[in-house]
Amino acid sequence: MIRRILINILFRLMDRKISYMDIDDKKIQDWLTRTYNDMGWREYFRKRDLTLLKTMAVGVNREQYLILVGQRAELLNLLGKVDHANQVEVKKQAERKKELELSKKLNKK
Repeated sequence: MIRRILINILFRLMDRKISYMDIDDKKIQDWLTRTYNDMGWREYFRKRDLTLLKTMAVGVNREQYLILVGQRAELLNLLGKVDHANQVEVKKQAERKKELELSKKLNKK
């Protein structure tokens, strides 16, 4: 009961400081793309995933287990988004390279 009250208070405080208007998806995609090659991100992911797995392995009650599973699912989802953003960027770079080579060929003729 106290836990739920504290969570509600925290959400109210967060809602006051964060504006949900005008969310820029381009900035999010740029951040996800940069994150792929960041070694700090990789280490954070590895440490967080290991911590979640170890915590689940020691035996926790059902509620805690479900929370940990949700946190791990969110972490893995974020990893998937980072990987996807990198794949999109790699494809864009390959297309740009092809266009550049084609324009060079056309300029030589």
